[in-house]
Amino acid sequence: MKPGAPARQERGGLKETVGLEAEGEDVEIAFNAVYLLEALRAAGDSPVEVLLNGKIGPALIRATNCPGYLGLVLPLRLL
Repeated sequence: MKPGAPARQERGGLKETVGLEAEGEDVEIAFNAVYLLEALRAAGDSPVEVLLNGKIGPALIRATNCPGYLGLVLPLRLL
């Protein structure tokens, strides 16, 4: 995951920069930026953990300061 990676949309685009710490092997994965940012913003100011299960599995987003919050974002298939 590259912080600040640009997202392309049919009309225009957006860019969001996030700080991150990564563990494990590198994985190339793509998400719809709108859905990913919606899940991250819903966690509020809480730091989040983004758990990945390979490049085709969904991302589970957990807010560390809000144990009841879970976000799920499905990846896009890279061609």
